[in-house]
Amino acid sequence: MRDPVLLRKQVVLVVDDDEATRDALREILDDAGFTVATAGGGTEAIDFLGKYRADVVVLDLMMPDVDGWAVADHVASCPDIARTPVVVMSAQGLKALAAAPAAAAYLAKPVHIDTLLGALRLALTLRPPPLLGDAHAADAGPRSALKPPRVPSGIEPATPRKRWRDSRP
Repeated sequence: MRDPVLLRKQVVLVVDDDEATRDALREILDDAGFTVATAGGGTEAIDFLGKYRADVVVLDLMMPDVDGWAVADHVASCPDIARTPVVVMSAQGLKALAAAPAAAAYLAKPVHIDTLLGALRLALTLRPPPLLGDAHAADAGPRSALKPPRVPSGIEPATPRKRWRDSRP
């Protein structure tokens, strides 16, 4: 039986300043059935996410131009992409990840392939469902073709729920 998470080819955006890491992850994820896009830094990632939809972002934290912290903040603050899960990877080790931005998973480099694939499947499985009328939920094309959802007059749009880990004292 096929993995229900991968019934539709999922788009993974890999963001890492190390070209060898990007190439290795592209090959691994492509072999696993994902469609892979890559960005060599934070600026390139933000540009990509402004134009196209990714189902999940694999994000290195330490990058020279715009670091992963800023990219994760950008994802969380933009309504169009706030529901996109982020899997954080860092060579800084798990202690440094304790202060990392909210993410679906935290992985210390070097990452074992099975660990990465498991984290991606979990992130995609636990991703919040699209909001009613969420136009980009099923569209993999450019954002310019998307229309914002219509909200009937007199109804307040729902506000996104905080993640459980953010609400703990």
